Amino acid sequence: MSEPETRVLRCTASDEEVFLPPERCALLVENAGEPQAGGFGAYLLSGGSGVLPDGTRFALPKERALQPGDLLLFREAGGQQYVSSLRTADRGERTLFLTGRCNSNCVMCPYGTRQRMNGRNESTELLLQCIQAMDPRADYLCLTGGEPTLLKEDFLRILAAIKAHFTDCELHILTNGRAFCYADFLRDYRRVRPYRTLLGIPLHAANATLHDRISASPGSFEQTALGLDRLLSLGEHVELRIVASALNAGHMPELAEFIGRRYPNVNHVSIMGLEMMGNAMLRRREVWLPFDALWPQVSRSVDILIRSGVSVQLFNFPLCTVEERYHALYRRSISPEKVRYLPACERCGRKNQCGGFFQTTIVMPDLAVQPYE
Repeated sequence: MSEPETRVLRCTASDEEVFLPPERCALLVENAGEPQAGGFGAYLLSGGSGVLPDGTRFALPKERALQPGDLLLFREAGGQQYVSSLRTADRGERTLFLTGRCNSNCVMCPYGTRQRMNGRNESTELLLQCIQAMDPRADYLCLTGGEPTLLKEDFLRILAAIKAHFTDCELHILTNGRAFCYADFLRDYRRVRPYRTLLGIPLHAANATLHDRISASPGSFEQTALGLDRLLSLGEHVELRIVASALNAGHMPELAEFIGRRYPNVNHVSIMGLEMMGNAMLRRREVWLPFDALWPQVSRSVDILIRSGVSVQLFNFPLCTVEERYHALYRRSISPEKVRYLPACERCGRKNQCGGFFQTTIVMPDLAVQPYE
């Protein structure tokens, strides 16, 4: 049985897209009547419907209103058109999800074990269509998973396509970094990766025993550390990520000292709060630590890193749990659709500066806030 035909169209409100022909675009039409302009791949009508050039009507995704720059995936099967919204191309975070599989199974991961072991790979051809449908002037794109490097040759094809398509885009790749311990893979990666590429690599501890316990993958510390050694020796740009949990909180100052000694030339270290879903929620008694109990170890680690000349950023913390003198390091990092606040947050004078809580984390029973006047 042949695979159903798939294609990606870019939503537009104009017939003057400068980098795509009309047949690669879906025109947003204000008038609910039959569209008059010709040559577009689809026409998106008011009332949640659309029409193809041959007159075939289809229903639009219901999750939110479409805007110019959004991407639509069209699948044809059994003579029917199935349409879904892939991702936003021009607003907010531009992210391509490459695979659900991962060669680690971190105990605090927001995805579950089944997805990590059996998760599907996105179609490489579909991902390449998405890249071509994005504005080449975009300034940021994130590749994530699962573990993107597991795609191997297809991962390299995607990098080469990004390098060819975008004019000045910062590419952020979220990876466990283990693949970079292999010299051949690292060589091929450096040949095709865009010039402005930042690798976001987690380091859970300063030793193999704890790191491998958290990653649930024996040997992962050795591979990650060797990959980091090789990447940084070649001048590659690396963000080290520390996901703070009950498992490593007491060892974070030791990890900060380790980074200062061995990896002082990383671009920055990101210290991140948990997103309580997937493995993290399943093992919440093992990994969860309230923010007020976590903060003393985080602040000590930040001080050690700064004394070592390493730049630090803080992600996924409510602002009131971060001491004032560290607010310059604070980032509102949670995607808007995932952000939630406690009732007490409504009277806070700095709510507009606070990243809030993940929608899944806010259910934890021991959250506490100190609203600003």
